[in-house]
Amino acid sequence: MNWTIRAILFGSSIANKLIRQNPGSIIVFTHQTIGDQVITLSFVQEYKKTHNIDRVLYLTSNRKSALVHCFGNQVDGIITLPYKDLHTLLHFYKSDFGQIYRKSHPELLCTFETAYIRNDILQKQKNFDYLDIEKAVFRISPASKPCGINSTAIDDNCIAKFNEKIVPGNTVVINPYANSCKGIPAAFFEKAAMKLMSFGFTVVTSIHGKQEPVKGTQGLAFTMIEAVPLFEKCGYIVGARSGFLDLAAQGTAVIASVDTPGYLYADFYRIEAWNTHKYL
Repeated sequence: MNWTIRAILFGSSIANKLIRQNPGSIIVFTHQTIGDQVITLSFVQEYKKTHNIDRVLYLTSNRKSALVHCFGNQVDGIITLPYKDLHTLLHFYKSDFGQIYRKSHPELLCTFETAYIRNDILQKQKNFDYLDIEKAVFRISPASKPCGINSTAIDDNCIAKFNEKIVPGNTVVINPYANSCKGIPAAFFEKAAMKLMSFGFTVVTSIHGKQEPVKGTQGLAFTMIEAVPLFEKCGYIVGARSGFLDLAAQGTAVIASVDTPGYLYADFYRIEAWNTHKYL
């Protein structure tokens, strides 16, 4: 069944059930990618305080995800939906029917930007960025700062297994793989790795599954929960623009974000928008 048709047929039913099962709560949800969830969870507490909301719940498809682990203290509870149903709900909220529905049901808040504006206005956009949109959706001050990761949820001992492959404060993690910004030649990362090593850095490649490390580097397979303390210990990240870097931006590692020349959203999704530390 076409997603739009499914959304129209089942979206309002899913929404009504969520509201009925969670009376007296505001339910916040977004797309389940890393970056979108980091963005929403970084400002949800400011939203709660600004509007004097008693109870905010976060809707996700995985209550055991690394992002819930790192940001779960920002909300009053976690509720779940199967991914297919959550995807249907997102499509419903992006439709004309969803726009009408949400006006009369403010207790269910979708923070995904394209539920409010069209993709084409985001292309080559330099007047505002993705965090500006998030703050506008939450109706919080443009000066609002991200909450940062819950430090009590981070256990540095979880990365002890990587000690033989990294040099604290002098290791560059290269992440050449991204779903949002594709097409960066492998040769670029190979040359970057060689140059960095010639400067005396240890260089490792973030890999997952069957992905291959950049030539001349060691592969490092780590979970998202391990990512934050690992980045902090390494000190530097060079990566294709992705939600992976939004998570990294919550720490203090120096970030070099790489876009392809033809990536139309490079300005809108500029990593510097976090304005939390040092970027290259």
